[in-house]
Amino acid sequence: MVGNYFSVRGTSYQFRLAIPTELKGVLNRHEFRWVIPIRQRRVAERIAILAYCGCIQIFREAALVSDSKQIDWAKLARDHFEKCVDRFRADAPGHLSLTNDEKKSLVREWDLDIAELANELAGDFFYDATMKRAAEVISENGYDWESFTTPDKHKAIEAVVRVEMESQRAAIHGLKNPLVQYEPSDELIRHGHDTISEGSFEKQRTKHHFLAGNSTTLAPSSSLSDAIKEFLDEEAAENRWRPKTRSENMGHLKWFADHAGHDTPISKIKRSDIVAFRNKLRWVRKKVDTSMRFQDCLTEDKAETIHQKTAIKKLGTIKFFFRWATDAEKIDRDPASQVAIERPKPKKDDKIKDFDATQIISILQSPAFTGCESPRNEKTRSRPGDVIAKDEFYWLFLLLLYTGARLDEIVSLPLKNVILDDIPHLILSANEQKLKTVQSEREIPLHPDLLSLGFADFIEKRRAHHNHIPSIWLYNEKVNDPMGGWSKRLNRYLDAIGFSDPRYRMHSFRHTFITAMRNAGVPDSVQRTISGHAKLDVSETYGSAPSIKKLSEYVAAVDLGVPEELLDQLRGLGGTVSPSEPE
Repeated sequence: MVGNYFSVRGTSYQFRLAIPTELKGVLNRHEFRWVIPIRQRRVAERIAILAYCGCIQIFREAALVSDSKQIDWAKLARDHFEKCVDRFRADAPGHLSLTNDEKKSLVREWDLDIAELANELAGDFFYDATMKRAAEVISENGYDWESFTTPDKHKAIEAVVRVEMESQRAAIHGLKNPLVQYEPSDELIRHGHDTISEGSFEKQRTKHHFLAGNSTTLAPSSSLSDAIKEFLDEEAAENRWRPKTRSENMGHLKWFADHAGHDTPISKIKRSDIVAFRNKLRWVRKKVDTSMRFQDCLTEDKAETIHQKTAIKKLGTIKFFFRWATDAEKIDRDPASQVAIERPKPKKDDKIKDFDATQIISILQSPAFTGCESPRNEKTRSRPGDVIAKDEFYWLFLLLLYTGARLDEIVSLPLKNVILDDIPHLILSANEQKLKTVQSEREIPLHPDLLSLGFADFIEKRRAHHNHIPSIWLYNEKVNDPMGGWSKRLNRYLDAIGFSDPRYRMHSFRHTFITAMRNAGVPDSVQRTISGHAKLDVSETYGSAPSIKKLSEYVAAVDLGVPEELLDQLRGLGGTVSPSEPE
């Protein structure tokens, strides 16, 4: 059984573990959140369990060390997580569950925790760490710890210890009997609750039961409006959103407050409230001002409603807010976690299409490559003129065309991973980039056409002037979401030069290159190695991938249908080999 430190986000799995309050200052963060780069759920769960146990041990050690700030505990935790991942990367499908020895080790560790807590309870003597933990739990749940009498404090500490013991029993039960729901044995926990699950139980039970019989009054829950204001203030302090994004998200949150009630306590928001809001989002009118009342933004005319993807984006703001509220412990459970709008399934004719040779020639003869009015924005870049700007925009287009890599792989590529000596190639590393899958980690040889057009000159000038910035693209430093920014810019340019068909997007370059490899007779297994696709059978995982020299020979044979005359024209145009984005 996996606790709430294991989650599913889209098609990937995540390990998320909240940092204990007393260690947040030491680790300088409030949680660990890492993607588990494994596709099989059972393997990912196994990694999450072992990573959890290791991180908990690191927390304990950090709490015991007097000068803990001298040690990089966050790095130790990250290293432990990566070791867990490396250990199970190549597991065979028949060996995906925890071994008996691993189960026994976990049970033994949890049994020791229960025994220590039981000794404190039986001896009616609590260690300082236990009393401090109890005070924090009580304060986080809205009580004024300092106002408690000594008997009340003693009763509260005892209740927290009982809660922790029950949590460990639930963990052991889940490990031994993952398909059987846990029945709490402690009367304090069992009262009013049918079942309990490890990981989620402390938040769910403590607030309601740790002060049974205490006369102290519980502080009221924050109103929805107050929680939204605190959320927006925190986001503003961290400067994550651009002004336009912030304005949109504020409008979406105001709509939800209109729907659920601005003064409604956030703890009273239920899943049914989120579902009802989601259902109404589908009837929001196009191009409405989010400052309007939510009810006034709805229409019964289906033809006038927003696109399904737009509704998904608006609901995403609400889901993000409730994830924050859960992490900030304003609510016990995220009511929006399982609420979603189903994405429209693409029709057969809606799938991404390749560019044919004629279309590639048309793109390379467009103003961005042969002369534009100005590189100031995509609109002026798409108009014919005398300016040749061999800037980041120019080279990103060509890299996508001549490597077949995914847009996010090229956008996040570190400058130092462009190798120009001997056999020029790119290195895609999971340690330095966010890659889609394990197989995405690879080396891609640079096509001779790309080099003949001057890509090496661009990189050398980039290193000479801005080597202190890790990314190739200086534009990445100017925006909060480089991937989204580049996607919009490049796709806007395609629209402007006549490729408004939604089937022709930046991902079309990847399809085009893979088709060209197929036409050049590149073996299927080599195609998958270059493109970063998953291996089809076990035999492909044996031995090493082809050498970079051999891969470069295959890439050099790929013909994208660009006439030599057009390449000569592009080489002869000159232009500014600039590593920076024009103002």
